[in-house]
Amino acid sequence: MEKNNRDIFQLISILWHRKVFLMVIILIMGLFGIVIGLISPTKYVSSISFIPETDEQSLPGGLGGLASLAGVSIGSGGNASNIPPMTYPQLLNSTSFKNELLSTQLPEAEGVITYYEFLNNLPVSTLDVVKNIQLACQN
Repeated sequence: MEKNNRDIFQLISILWHRKVFLMVIILIMGLFGIVIGLISPTKYVSSISFIPETDEQSLPGGLGGLASLAGVSIGSGGNASNIPPMTYPQLLNSTSFKNELLSTQLPEAEGVITYYEFLNNLPVSTLDVVKNIQLACQN
């Protein structure tokens, strides 16, 4: 315990004797940070996707009425709150969807396992081992 205390006291005394040098370095780095902060352009990026709520009866041009006259029921596959297929790629790439997918419970012979645990416990193929060795040798 005394050796550790001596080491700490030696470190503190070294820092105390070099306090002017440390203050100059801190001041220079602070000024450098301020200059970089003022020179750098501010750029913010944000995006949002809206899914409009539509009513089954409010199809453009009265197509719903014409289709019903012909015996075709447009929108009978579900209610009006369905998500349009054009937004599927955005939903699949969202972080919240991926986190929810990884925490999904999967049935297993011994009980229940999460999808994350399932992916981590997959067996490694020989080809993957060879590829990893090649990549390690190249680096």
